[in-house]
Amino acid sequence: MRGGDVERVKQLSDIRSVVGRVVDLKQSGASCRGLCPFHQEKTPSFYVFPATGTWHCFGCGAGGDVIAFVMRYGNLPFREALEELADQCGVTLEKKSFRAGPETGLLDLLRDAQKWFVDRFRSREGDAARNYLAGRKLLEEADSLGVGYSPPGLAGHLRSLGYSDSTAEQAGLLLPGSEGRRERFRNRITFPIRDRRGRVVSFGGRALDDRGPKYINGPDSDVFHKGGVLYGYSDAVPAARETGQVILVEGYFDHARVAAGGFPAVVATCGTALTEVQARILRVMAEDTVVCYDGDQAGVRAAVKAAMTILAAGGYPRIARLPEGMDPDDHIAARGMDAFMDLVERARGPVGFCLDLLEGGFPRGVAGVRTAKRLMEIVASGSDPLVREQLLLEVEEASGFSRAALESHLKQNERRDGRPGSRDASGGSDDALIAALVAGGALDCGLIRWLEPDDFRSEAGKNLFPALREQVEEGCVTVNFGLLSPDQASLCSRLASSMEGVKPGDRELIKKRVEGRRLLALEEQLRGRLREASSSEETKDILNRLQELARRRYEDGKKFAE
Repeated sequence: MRGGDVERVKQLSDIRSVVGRVVDLKQSGASCRGLCPFHQEKTPSFYVFPATGTWHCFGCGAGGDVIAFVMRYGNLPFREALEELADQCGVTLEKKSFRAGPETGLLDLLRDAQKWFVDRFRSREGDAARNYLAGRKLLEEADSLGVGYSPPGLAGHLRSLGYSDSTAEQAGLLLPGSEGRRERFRNRITFPIRDRRGRVVSFGGRALDDRGPKYINGPDSDVFHKGGVLYGYSDAVPAARETGQVILVEGYFDHARVAAGGFPAVVATCGTALTEVQARILRVMAEDTVVCYDGDQAGVRAAVKAAMTILAAGGYPRIARLPEGMDPDDHIAARGMDAFMDLVERARGPVGFCLDLLEGGFPRGVAGVRTAKRLMEIVASGSDPLVREQLLLEVEEASGFSRAALESHLKQNERRDGRPGSRDASGGSDDALIAALVAGGALDCGLIRWLEPDDFRSEAGKNLFPALREQVEEGCVTVNFGLLSPDQASLCSRLASSMEGVKPGDRELIKKRVEGRRLLALEEQLRGRLREASSSEETKDILNRLQELARRRYEDGKKFAE
C-alpha cells in the first residue's frame, strides 16, 4: 500500500457528500449529525467531522475516515473501497500501490471464462441455448446482458490459457469429485455476476435439460460473496440514480425481462434472501425501492422479509403485488410492460401491502391481536423514526388499537441490537497520548517515530501503536482507519474528532510526561534489582543510579512547574 495514493483519494473525496448519500445529515456546529446506519437508534448519535475527514458514532462506537465508511457500509475490503472512491474522484491508482493478491488471478480467469461462454453461445454449440432464449423472446437482449453458454470443454480451454484446475475450482467453475473435477455450469445458459465495478466475479446458470437443479449459482470465493452483490448492479446504477427508483426481483429471467422492457434500473438477489449489505446498496442506488417477487405465498413472505431488511437499513421500500402464480417474467410476457409498470406504480408500503392481503378487513378478537403483533414486527424493523411513525399510524388506523397500546407493545418487544456503547476502549490511561498521535485525523509522524510501545500503559494503546507506526513507515500522513481493527478505528475516530491539532508546546509537554513515565519504569526496574543484589558493590551502583534518577526527576519537575 502506498500512502500517496490513499492520501490523494481521501483529500479529493468529500466525506460529507459520500456519507450523505445514505445518511440524512444535519449541520450541528462544525460537524454534521444523523442517525447511525450501522445500528438502530431513535436519537442521532452519528457525527461527521468535515474538518478532520472523519466520522464517529457515539452510540455503537463505529468510526473512521471516508474509506472506512465505504468499507463498512458496502462490506468491501480496503482495496476495493479505495478503488471505488478513486473512480469517483478521478484518481488513477499506481499499479504498485498494492501487492497483487490471489483475487487478481481469479478475476482474470473469470473474465476469460466469460469470453469463452459468450463465444460458445454465439457458435453452433450454442444453438439450443439461443433457441431457448428465442422461445422466451429474450434473444435480442443476450448481448447486452452478457448471456453465455457452457458446453463441455471449459476446463481444457482454461488450461490452454495457463490457468490451473485448482484456480478454476477456487473461482467456482469446477467442482471437486472422486473421479476428478467436473465443470459446474456444463450444459447451462450462463449469466455473468458482476461486482460494483463491473468485473465478473461469478456466474448463475440455467439448465437446458432435466439433469440437476434448474438454476444454480457459483459459490462464495475470494472475489464473490452472494450476500454482498446484487445481480445487474453496474448496469442499473445510472438509471436508478436518474429516476430515483430501483426494482428488486429474485431471478435472472425476471431481471432480463424487466430490463428488456425498457426499465434498466432493476437488480436481483443472487440465490439468497436479501441481506443487510444488499439493502444498504439499494439505499445508495435510489430512494424508492420496489420489491417485486413471485405472486405465490412463498414469494409474498420473501417480499415482506426483504422489505423488513430494507427498513432496518434505513429505507422505506414498497412491495408490488403480482397475481397468484406469476413472477415478473410471466407477467410481462403475458400482459406487457405497461401493465407491469402499473403494478409497480401502485406498489404499497410494507404495512399497506400486508393489509391488502387480509380478506374481509382487519380481524377482531384473538385473530386481530395476532395480526397486529405481526404488523408490529414490521414497524419494529424500521430504523428511521419518521418511517416508523408512518408505519405505526397505518397499524393504528387499520387495527383500532390505541397508539398507547401499540407503543407499549413496541417498547416491550423491541429488538436489542447488542451495541457495545460508547466505552473507553483504551482503559483511559492512554487517551491523551493517542489523541496527540491522531489529532484531527492526521498522524503526528515525528511523535510516533519518537515513541516506543512500552510508553503505553493500556493494552489498547500497546496494540494500536505498532499499526500507526506501520502506516507512518508506508508514507501515510493521515490515519487509515480501514486498515485498523474495529476497536482501534473506534478509539482513534473518537479521539481524532475531539481535537483539531496539537500545538508545539503541547507536544513537548507530552514528551516530558512520557519521559517521566520512562524514568519511573526504570526506577521500578532498579528497585527490583536492588532487592536481588548479591554484593555490596552492585548495591552501591544501583543506589547511585537511583539517586541520579531522583535528581533528574526533580529537575524535570522544576522545569514543568515553570
